[in-house]
Amino acid sequence: MKEHFESIEGAKGKSLEESAYLYFRGAMLHHLGRLPEAQASLRKGIPLEEHRQWKALAQGTPGAVLMDQERYPEAIAVLENSVKAWPDRGSSHRVIAELWLRQNRELGTALDEARHALEIDRAARGLPQQSLDSRVGEDLATLAWAEAANGASVAAVEGMLSEATPLCARPAKAIQAQFHYHAGRAYQLLNLPEKSAEQFGWAAEIDPHGQYGRTAWSVELGPAS
Repeated sequence: MKEHFESIEGAKGKSLEESAYLYFRGAMLHHLGRLPEAQASLRKGIPLEEHRQWKALAQGTPGAVLMDQERYPEAIAVLENSVKAWPDRGSSHRVIAELWLRQNRELGTALDEARHALEIDRAARGLPQQSLDSRVGEDLATLAWAEAANGASVAAVEGMLSEATPLCARPAKAIQAQFHYHAGRAYQLLNLPEKSAEQFGWAAEIDPHGQYGRTAWSVELGPAS
């Protein structure tokens, strides 16, 4: 990831437009855990975006950064603006679901948002199949967490995780780590601490320097309150 960040820095003013440079730079800084820098870069790029969907994307990513900073009211406001600009972008709905799940609040809303994200991404077209598959896999993992938070059975949650596993196995390490982190949170709520710990361990091992790998280490094991 450090090498990717250096390549983005090297593209400044050359192969990338200013808005794209600021977005990708912010996204890389987010993954590396440099959250204030990520937020500054992403916010700077939003006014430069003219295309409706790119502006929605530029708005949604700062929402995820704010979520990781535990600035939840700001995060939900930013994400809701992103949804208004691009209502058929599944990722925005998925992050909103995660935002509520992290707070253990509005769990019904989290479930609705996770289901809506999956519905959107299952119907999506126009991207490479691996990208489409990874989105569905991310959605399924988030939905498994949301279903567990709303009292679903072990069998139901594990069915979603089983479907998501091959979809998240090939993409970037960040997506693999995210899947295992979400699976760990789902197992936590199902009162299966050994499975939860196993998932968190995989997340941290796969992407130890990434946002979800680091977050997995910080989660207190055992049943969630």
